[in-house]
Amino acid sequence: MVRAADVRDSAPIIAYVREHERTAQQGARGQQRVTGCRVLVLRSTVEVVGEGEVHAVIRHYRGGSQLFDELERRTDDVERVIRGVPGFISYHLVRTADGGFSVGVFEDESGATESTRVAADWVRQNLPQLTVSPPEVIEGGVILHLGR
Repeated sequence: MVRAADVRDSAPIIAYVREHERTAQQGARGQQRVTGCRVLVLRSTVEVVGEGEVHAVIRHYRGGSQLFDELERRTDDVERVIRGVPGFISYHLVRTADGGFSVGVFEDESGATESTRVAADWVRQNLPQLTVSPPEVIEGGVILHLGR
């Protein structure tokens, strides 16, 4: 894994971008690509964040169409809960044909793990009428995250 502290000026692309916006209209730029536990957002600038290893967590909810309908209706609540997790950097909630997935990026592993806990608690407390299967959770250190 690459640590932000290991990045030198001579190798600027091995770094992490703190803030970004995803724009689907830009074609390949700005679109997320998820493979295993690697999260790559194609962008044109790079910025190094602080010491330590940045972590991402992907939660894939299969068969969760009703869950994503509710999450879409309650985006303000989702934002409040996820932004409240220590070490929050970024978050994406993506609808798919069979439910959806979230991609959260945090300053360290404990933030990524905590986000999974608070997300499960929030669903349990706020959407008790839904029967939601536990998500497939993929978590790991971010290798590369580029931005424009």
